[in-house]
Amino acid sequence: MTSTIMKLTKVQQNAVDDILEQFKINHEYKKQENQNKYDLDKEKIIQFQAPTGSGKTFMMANFIKRLILNYPNEKFVFVIATLSSADLPKQMKENLDEYKRYLGNYFESKVIESPSKNRIVAKDKSYEIHAQQNNVFIFGKSSFGKDRILTERGEIQKFTSSAINDGFKIIYIRDEAHYGSKKTSLKKDETKFENIIQNNAYFVIKMTATPNGDEKLIYISEKDLKEDNIQLIKDEKKFNFGIDEFEKDKVIDSFDILEKAIEKFKEIKQKYLKNIKVKDINPAMLIQVSDKTKNNEEEFEQNINKIIEILDKRNLNWVKYFSNEKIDSKLRGKITLKSISQDSSDVDVIIFKVGPAVGWNIPRATMLVKLRNVCSESLSVQTLGRIKRIPLPEKQHEQGSIVREYYVYSNLNIDEEFEIKFKIKNEVKDIKFFIGNLKFKEKKETKILKDYELLNEIQFIINSEKFNQRFLKALRKNLENYHESINKSKDGFRFLIGDLKNYEQDNKDIRKISDDKLYNKIDLRFFLLEQWAKTKKIFYGNIKEEINNWLKFFIDQNFKKDENISIDFGWYVLFKDFKNQFKEIEKKLEKNEYKEVVEYQIFRSKNLPEFYSEIFLEKSKNKIDFNAKNYAYEQITKKDKNQKDDEIQLQLESKNETSFLEEIKRIFKQKHKKEIEIWSKNIPHQGIGFDYIHNDEKHTSFPDFIIRYKKHIYYIEVKGSEEHDINKDKTKSILKAYKNYVRDFLKKKKEKPKGDFSLLVCRVDENQIFFEGASTNKKINNLLKEDEKLDKYEKNEIEKFFKI
Repeated sequence: MTSTIMKLTKVQQNAVDDILEQFKINHEYKKQENQNKYDLDKEKIIQFQAPTGSGKTFMMANFIKRLILNYPNEKFVFVIATLSSADLPKQMKENLDEYKRYLGNYFESKVIESPSKNRIVAKDKSYEIHAQQNNVFIFGKSSFGKDRILTERGEIQKFTSSAINDGFKIIYIRDEAHYGSKKTSLKKDETKFENIIQNNAYFVIKMTATPNGDEKLIYISEKDLKEDNIQLIKDEKKFNFGIDEFEKDKVIDSFDILEKAIEKFKEIKQKYLKNIKVKDINPAMLIQVSDKTKNNEEEFEQNINKIIEILDKRNLNWVKYFSNEKIDSKLRGKITLKSISQDSSDVDVIIFKVGPAVGWNIPRATMLVKLRNVCSESLSVQTLGRIKRIPLPEKQHEQGSIVREYYVYSNLNIDEEFEIKFKIKNEVKDIKFFIGNLKFKEKKETKILKDYELLNEIQFIINSEKFNQRFLKALRKNLENYHESINKSKDGFRFLIGDLKNYEQDNKDIRKISDDKLYNKIDLRFFLLEQWAKTKKIFYGNIKEEINNWLKFFIDQNFKKDENISIDFGWYVLFKDFKNQFKEIEKKLEKNEYKEVVEYQIFRSKNLPEFYSEIFLEKSKNKIDFNAKNYAYEQITKKDKNQKDDEIQLQLESKNETSFLEEIKRIFKQKHKKEIEIWSKNIPHQGIGFDYIHNDEKHTSFPDFIIRYKKHIYYIEVKGSEEHDINKDKTKSILKAYKNYVRDFLKKKKEKPKGDFSLLVCRVDENQIFFEGASTNKKINNLLKEDEKLDKYEKNEIEKFFKI
């Protein structure tokens, strides 16, 4: 018997409908003529965000079914990729196959695995992937990587090309799309896969925990789930329940805390037996462990054995599940992740590692135990998700039911992460804010002259007899290396060397080792695309075309047709052997590029992002509660159920930011007796930005806070004192730009946006808080100019800057 609800809830149904509607918009948009590629790509990608345990895979299965039924004349092939765990694809296939029992046999799912090329016996064996109508191909970590056949042979590119040529529309579902963000990064081969599939897909769904604000977002909040017609997630958390409040501040012995957890767990089992709705469900305790290391291997094993000894003594059936291959159990018979997840499983306790358990669906789990002597990972939202799913949600478990409770026992100093999500308020979402862009005052004829100079430089090089002799020699040498590479290849394939990396040997000598091998034309083209991107300031437009024409002529003159030397191979040799020569041209022409006069342009054209989220750290001192009335966003997930509706909780980046906001809070409450009209944290890379020049390069400043008071907009960047500023020169560059934006804005008499603004750097220095910068408001600007002449302890109190 399974706990998975096999009918969409209202919230789930709405999400599926919204995704289908976005597909329809994309489908209709592509039928129109003369659409530019940027708009087409933008329309085809959506982001889908939903809490752990909300049934994302079930919603995707319903989307696939509905899409097939809604468009019977279309040929669809589906690709699902999840790169966070090697075990997850098989689990996803099992879930999809389970759902088909209830949804109907509308699609076939298949896990695509790639063997290592080093293990291939028959090198001519085909590993091609052929698109078939309504097939769902599931890719995971094992599909990619160095020495993997799919990677080395370019099978992904072949698959997408042949599928499109055969009239298929590729629907790409990217699970856990936040992998590859700031916290985690994709490896090169995974990135290549991502680019190929996404560029060739007809429609893309990115399932992500951290949307970036660039694409259409379909979103399910914790609040939505709580108000849904069927409850899917437990909402009563109990931490170290039954342990004395006094004891909670002490580091309790791991085995003592396990005994406490077992005591409570046995009570929970009895309550389940007495609850008619779940009497056939055997609740489970999960004990999370980390990987053992060489340093702690013996101690780790002793602690695991001690845990098992305690479980045996308390007559609890246990399974130790570290991966599909590493399973141990008190029970006899075959043990699988699927079998121990069943509601009626006899297993009481599962000792697990978090890696293999990513995406694990076990609604009967009701308790998580994390002990210091076997686990070092901090408690995360993802880990909690394992015990937050409600079993048999269709039974409509009432508030206060044991089924809606979940328990955590731990003696770790847990700095618990909790993702708090915010949504723009309706009254703010259409407000336009000022942004700043740099315009380089470079006359058209100057640009043409620079292009002309560059073209002359390139022509001078490629037309010289000396260069042509060197290039011919390099071409022949690289061609020879390509043919000889078969002797160095373990699998019998020829290859070109891509990027080389420096590796330090034991004797401290530096050795260059190949980090990339190019086996075919597709690999070579990807290599060139990367190189062109790195040298886009020199190889573009007419210049690229000039080199293409020269290469074609050069190859025709010096090689026979049957030698099959391509223009791409010529570019490869240019980048491998002559890159430094071209870089010198680039340096010569780019010198002083950003030292020309610039115009600082202000536009009132940017809205705040619709959504943002932040990680709330329980033990961080840099957080603050604020009146929610005037904050630009509503908080749609709450850390504390006792949090008042008229309060928001904000996680801040630094002590300085906390000090600044506390002062702002005091000023508007005590001095002005008025509230700020609107204020908000500014979201880096998504929010309001002002370009500036630093070290001869263009950057963008995203001030930390935005405040609107009496129709005046304050943009405020918070810094420490000048002596404690970790990047004084950068701050000076930002301040210079801020002043120039105000200067150029005030100079304009016509065609300038309405409204006033201040661009400020707030210095927080012990008990002193003061402003630097510039303002379009005369009174504020005079205060700033006055402060420039004063000692920091004599500067105006910042409350004066709000008396306008």
